[in-house]
Parts: sequence; C-alpha cells; structure tokens
Amino acid sequence: EQSEETIRKLLERELRLLDPRDLRSHAWYHGSTLRNGRKGAEAEVVNDGDFLVRDCASQPGNYVLTVRWKGQPLHFVINK
Repeated sequence: EQSEETIRKLLERELRLLDPRDLRSHAWYHGSTLRNGRKGAEAEVVNDGDFLVRDCASQPGNYVLTVRWKGQPLHFVINK
C-alpha cells in the first residue's frame, strides 16, 4: 500500500513532465471543476485512489490534485 505522500510525489512528478497545453487531453484533467458540490471534485473521486487534477480557483495558473484516500477527499495545490 502506497502512502499519501508517495502518491502525491508520483503525480507531481508526472505533471512536471507534461506540457501544460496537453492537460486537456487527459481523462484525469477536469479544468475549472469546483471543489465541492454535486458535480464537484469531491463527488468525482469515489473510491480510494481515484484522483483528478483541476484548475486552482484561489491561485490562478496553478492546479489542485484531488484524491480520495482512506475514504476522505484530499486536495493538494500543485505549483506550476
């Protein structure tokens, strides 16, 4: 079982290797999806290990990784 920190580091490394212009072509990129709400990021990550990347509303130009871990949605800001 991978730790929360290990998963975060792996995903951050993958994001750094990608050209930001190509994010929209990935199924895990959800653009300007909100954090909460019926159609928000937390509703999209249902099972442990599910994740998505979305635009950061509070820090334009950055992203947020939302992942469900041990039944809880977690949010990590990814600085460009």
